[in-house]
Amino acid sequence: MRLVRTRPAARVGTRTGRARATVLGAAPALLLLLGGCAWMEPPQVAEAGVDTLTSPLPDLGSRAWVEGLTHPDLAVPAAGTTFDDGSVLRLAEGTTDVDGVAASALVRTDADGATSTTYLAQDASGNVWWLGQDDSEDAAADWRAGEDGAEAGLLLPAEPRRGDGWATAGEAVPDAGVATVVSLDGQVVLADGAYSGALVVRTVSDGASTTSYYLPGTGLVAYTAGSDVVGAVDPTGSGLSG
Repeated sequence: MRLVRTRPAARVGTRTGRARATVLGAAPALLLLLGGCAWMEPPQVAEAGVDTLTSPLPDLGSRAWVEGLTHPDLAVPAAGTTFDDGSVLRLAEGTTDVDGVAASALVRTDADGATSTTYLAQDASGNVWWLGQDDSEDAAADWRAGEDGAEAGLLLPAEPRRGDGWATAGEAVPDAGVATVVSLDGQVVLADGAYSGALVVRTVSDGASTTSYYLPGTGLVAYTAGSDVVGAVDPTGSGLSG
């Protein structure tokens, strides 16, 4: 699958200048809400897509890259983000070379010790791309851009718009799918409180749907896994409690 999107005639839901996440209040249990629309019914726009980007990306050399991740929706605390299923998400030190690009490694460690490493790189325009993956429990899920026909794909555009859609990787990548921006101002209620201003992205791969919730300056704070919802524990370090 190759999705090529160009600039629409009118910008819809531009996130430029979007405020940092706001704590709305404490809540005893995790609940996911979207500001203004239900997640199963993404808003209709005249044309979906991301500006002048092609995903999957056949040639990593076609873009200029910067080292490290500065995208506000991919911020990860130095101590990592702990989720209520016992998993921890951390940004590894240093970089890993993927087809000539210095990629950052985002490592998820499950409660049982299993790890999954996602290799990401940010281009000079601020877009973040998925360049590869390692899974300690499933070698068949491992891949690198530029190897065995695998092509990198967009993870998050620099300025997502409501309704934007893109291929997450090339067809040779095991978990490749299609991502859609559902909301730019979603609300998410975690165990330590309610937060507004979430970027909400739904990804469909092999018929299965996953919805991810990102807070600016904080990063990934919740996601669906099948029928389960996994939420971060005190993602901003505020110490709030129900």
